[in-house]
Amino acid sequence: MTRRQARTSHRDGRWRRVGLRAVAALAAAALALALAWALAPRLRLSVAPLENASLPAPSGGHLHDDPSPAPQPLDDVVRALGASPAERAALLEFYGGPEVEPQWLSDAALTADGGELRDLLRGAGRHGLEPADYLVGPLATAGALPAAPGSRAGYDAALTLGALRYMRDLHLGRVDPRALGLDLDPWREPHAFPVMLRDALAAHRVATVVHSLAPPFALYAQLLD
Repeated sequence: MTRRQARTSHRDGRWRRVGLRAVAALAAAALALALAWALAPRLRLSVAPLENASLPAPSGGHLHDDPSPAPQPLDDVVRALGASPAERAALLEFYGGPEVEPQWLSDAALTADGGELRDLLRGAGRHGLEPADYLVGPLATAGALPAAPGSRAGYDAALTLGALRYMRDLHLGRVDPRALGLDLDPWREPHAFPVMLRDALAAHRVATVVHSLAPPFALYAQLLD
């Protein structure tokens, strides 16, 4: 082989190697495009649910939760019910502070204890007492229970006030004996009625506790029969 032929052969080999590399690069690019095209639907499917997913609620609560009604000031309720200073103090003791957070109502409905207490007040005539003296404020009407949170507090406080009056009159009587010309001292109140009522509510024994305040005399029990 002459020198010229050797140079030609070397040049042809070099171009052959360049051509092979180009073909290999094109084949690799085509393969990559084919793989990308095949995987594209799967990638779109996996991303779509994330795009359509609802965002989580902010920390601190659910998006649509209704806030609990705020307790109402006790003094506003007392004025509406015409409670005396002593009765205001008793309500303050029962509710444990200067606000009325309903104890006898759940939302806009009476609890079982609340219904039991209302029935007791309605049945005060059995003991010779006037139900109207204890069905005060919104209890005086037989309408539906209030739906507004502020009105619920007034209804709840009316039940409590009626219960405290009923407990006092049932146990101590309504009449000062001296007003009848009798030389007798009036009874000293021996019970903390607000605490007693609160404990009865916690134990779900409202009717039992209230009935225990009636005079414990056999003759009195016969009058009830």
